[in-house]
Amino acid sequence: MPSNVNAGWADPSVAQMYALAEAASGPFARAALEQAGIQNHSGSPLAVFDMACGTGVVADQLYDLLSDQNDVRKNLKVTCGDTSEAMISHLQNRIKDQGWTGTEAKIMDGMDTKLPSGAYTHAFCTFGIGHMPDPLVALAELHRVLAPGGAVGLAFWHTIDWYREFVRDALETLPGPPRNPSEAEFMGTIMKGRWWEPQWTKETLSAAGFEAVDAVVQKRTFKCGTPAVFASKVLFMPLTVIQNVYWSEEDRERCKPLMTGVIEKRLTEIFGAEGEVVCHGEAVIATGRKK
Repeated sequence: MPSNVNAGWADPSVAQMYALAEAASGPFARAALEQAGIQNHSGSPLAVFDMACGTGVVADQLYDLLSDQNDVRKNLKVTCGDTSEAMISHLQNRIKDQGWTGTEAKIMDGMDTKLPSGAYTHAFCTFGIGHMPDPLVALAELHRVLAPGGAVGLAFWHTIDWYREFVRDALETLPGPPRNPSEAEFMGTIMKGRWWEPQWTKETLSAAGFEAVDAVVQKRTFKCGTPAVFASKVLFMPLTVIQNVYWSEEDRERCKPLMTGVIEKRLTEIFGAEGEVVCHGEAVIATGRKK
């Protein structure tokens, strides 16, 4: 993975942009929670770790999933960790606003969390682990912090339909145009390892010491705002990756000011200026248990 692929996470505005993308990531975070069986947990109080938490989509989906289990929510403990100061600051405010009294958000390295071993009943990482410098070290960290019998839940993009359907064709209308990756190239750029392949992911979790491993592709349809919002905000990180990895400095100077405009134009042709952009997504949802 190129060293500049994650440069956009340092942008102070990234949290506000990323929060809008929860329309896409939220349904799959929910799927990871449900496939891990968290709604049926009994015995010890729930203790949940969310690695690479971003703006808190896992916590949000968890509290909603447990909305009718007041006793469980009352004793719930959630630890959210991310390397991005902007994300953690955003999430800390969200925790206060939502009244998630059992939840805390901390800046931490997913490959060395400093969390106690065997302390959590569940550990999740949705759309994050593949971006880390060494995903297998992060996976081992998830295993370490789980109690025996604890469940892990992961999510990875299986396809990037919005890129194939809308974005790449629009970028090809830029003057030049600069080099724009295929969907397969883009997947390989944003993830270290073949996490988009269910069988590979299943074998990787088993090799990391998890049992009862399952990895399945789930499909969802979601709305991501108007063409203007989708092009300028929801796509902020993916477009930053394309510019940083595939474009030359000359390409960036020439085409960056035009980038969101050509995408918005393409989306407006399909959905209308005030219409909702409808996307289709597929993700690998992988779960397992610590022996």
